[in-house]
Amino acid sequence: MRTTAPKTRASVYTCVTGQNDALVANAAQLYIQNGDRILDLTYGRGVFWKKADRTRFDLVTNDLVTPADFHYDFRKLGFDDASFDHTVFDPPYVHDGNTFLLHRQYNNDVTTGNLNYAGIMQMYEAGLRECIRVTKVGGQIWVKGQDQVENHTQRWSHFHLELVGRMLGLSLQDHFILFNDREVPVRHHPQKHARRNHSFLLIFKRKQVRDKITDELMLRCAAAIQGESAKASPSQDAPVEY
Repeated sequence: MRTTAPKTRASVYTCVTGQNDALVANAAQLYIQNGDRILDLTYGRGVFWKKADRTRFDLVTNDLVTPADFHYDFRKLGFDDASFDHTVFDPPYVHDGNTFLLHRQYNNDVTTGNLNYAGIMQMYEAGLRECIRVTKVGGQIWVKGQDQVENHTQRWSHFHLELVGRMLGLSLQDHFILFNDREVPVRHHPQKHARRNHSFLLIFKRKQVRDKITDELMLRCAAAIQGESAKASPSQDAPVEY
C-alpha cells in the first residue's frame, strides 16, 4: 500500500555535491512515496541507490550487461504497459564513448560505441518511449544526463532532452544538478570550453493528456540537433572534447 513520503527534516534543494547516490537519495525524499514500485532501466552497478532507503519502495532492476533482475534492451522492455509507478533512466550518454577514458567502466563498447551526439539523443528518445509505456499515468520518469562538447561545439543535453520529453507528452517537474567532487577525466587538449564538473537529473511526469504545443516546432528542433551534430561529426583531424 502506498503512503505519503515521510516528512523531511530539512528542505530538499536542487543542487547536490557528491556522486549519483547522494543525488538520488536527495530527490527520493521529495518524489518517492512509501510502497512505490520503481523500475531502474539501466541499473549498472546499483550506485544510484546506495544511499536511498530501499525499505520504503520496491525497486526492480534491469541492465543489459551487469547483474540485475532483468536483462532487457531498454528500447524494448518485456514489461506490461503501466507496470510501474516510476521509472529511472540513466543510459551511457557520452558521445563517441569508446574514446572516453572510463569507457570500460561504463561498458560503452557494448552500448553506445561510436554513437555521435545525435545518435545519443535518438537513443534517449527510444528509451523514453519505453519509459512512458511502462509508467503509470501520473508517475515520474527520472532521466540522468550531462551537457557535452562535440568537436568544439556545445551540446546542451538538458535543453534537448526537455524538448524530447515535451514532444512525447511529458511535463518537466524538476531539474536537479549534481556537482562532481572528483577530478573530471580529460580526453583532449588544448581546452576550448570549460570542463564539465556537473551533471543533471530531470524529473518528468507522465500525463493523461499532452500539452497543446506545436509538434512542428519540436520536430524542427530535433532535426536541428541531428543536423548540427552531423556537421560536427568527429574526424581524425578534429579531436573530440569532453
